Amino acid sequence: MPAIAEATPPCNKRGLSIRSQPRPLFRIQYSTRFYNHGFRDCLRVVGEWATRRRRAEKADGALTRVLSARTIARLMTVGRDALSNAETITVAAIENGVPPLAEAREIIAAFQAMVRQRSLAGLDVWLARAKSSLVVSFANGIIKDQAAASAAITTPWSNGQAEGQVTKVKLDARPPKT
Repeated sequence: MPAIAEATPPCNKRGLSIRSQPRPLFRIQYSTRFYNHGFRDCLRVVGEWATRRRRAEKADGALTRVLSARTIARLMTVGRDALSNAETITVAAIENGVPPLAEAREIIAAFQAMVRQRSLAGLDVWLARAKSSLVVSFANGIIKDQAAASAAITTPWSNGQAEGQVTKVKLDARPPKT
C-alpha cells in the first residue's frame, strides 16, 4: 500500500493545492485519488494527516507566540516526562534559542536531586557552577546561609505540619461569612 505522501498534490503554505482549492474540496477530491492508490482508510485519517503535515511545516522549530516569564519558568522546571508533546517542542525551541537557560535548567535539576537524595556531597561543586550562571542570585542566597541550607537538605524534618496549623488557626480566626 503506498504512503499518503505519494498521492498528494503539491500545496502552498495555506494548505491549498496549486489550483487554489479550499481544504474541504482538497480532501474530497484527493480522497478518491488516495483510494485509487490503495489507501483503504476513512477520510478522517486523511484530514488528520493533512493537519499534522501543515502544523509540522508551520512549526519549523520556531515559537509562534511570545510566552510569559512565568510560563517559561514552569516549563523549564517541570520534569520532562510531565510535559505534553507541544510543551516538549516549546522547551526544545527555548533551549536552542537561549543556551544559558538550558544550563540553568540543568543546574536547578541538580539541586533538586541533591535535596531529594538528602546529599551534600556535590553542594560545593554545585555552588561554583551556579555562581557563573543565570541562577547566581539563588546561589548567593544559599551561600549567605549555607548552614541553614545544609541542615534543610540533610535533616528529615519539615515545617509542613507547622504551616498547616498556621493556616488552620488563620481560618478559625476569621469571622464566618454570612
